[in-house]
Amino acid sequence: MLGEVLNAVLISRYEVPIRTIVVLVFFIPLLMGTAGNMGTQAAVVVVRELALGEIDIHHTWRRIFREMQVALINGVVLGVLLFLFIFLWQRDIGLGMLLCASLMSVVLFAAFMGSSVPLVLHRLKVDPAIATGPFVSVSNDIIGLAIYLTYATVYLSMIR
Repeated sequence: MLGEVLNAVLISRYEVPIRTIVVLVFFIPLLMGTAGNMGTQAAVVVVRELALGEIDIHHTWRRIFREMQVALINGVVLGVLLFLFIFLWQRDIGLGMLLCASLMSVVLFAAFMGSSVPLVLHRLKVDPAIATGPFVSVSNDIIGLAIYLTYATVYLSMIR
């Protein structure tokens, strides 16, 4: 709950871009949901590999890098599809690029968090199967929203 309260405070700090470009709000669930799915998938893969003893502590960066590669591919494909949707719906290339870049960024961040948090928890002798979910969900929501609204602020300053 604390994480979602922080999201409300975060959104209130970006009132100007949201008020100026109301359509930004429409895509918050899409960005947060997609990042959540990517973070959860990365976390599940890593927790599974830890449980089966398939991850060597010396190869953790390789695992994180592999999840980031998957996220990059997903981010590019989904970002381009979102760009096309925005362009066809709003006829706004800049807004499409903003959403494409935001989606790619939040998906990459989510994959990083999803793959690294269980590894860090495992290293700290905390069961990653129990503790990963809340850390990944809250961090994806807060940082993902901050990324999106920061990009929106920059976009707004460029079109003025």
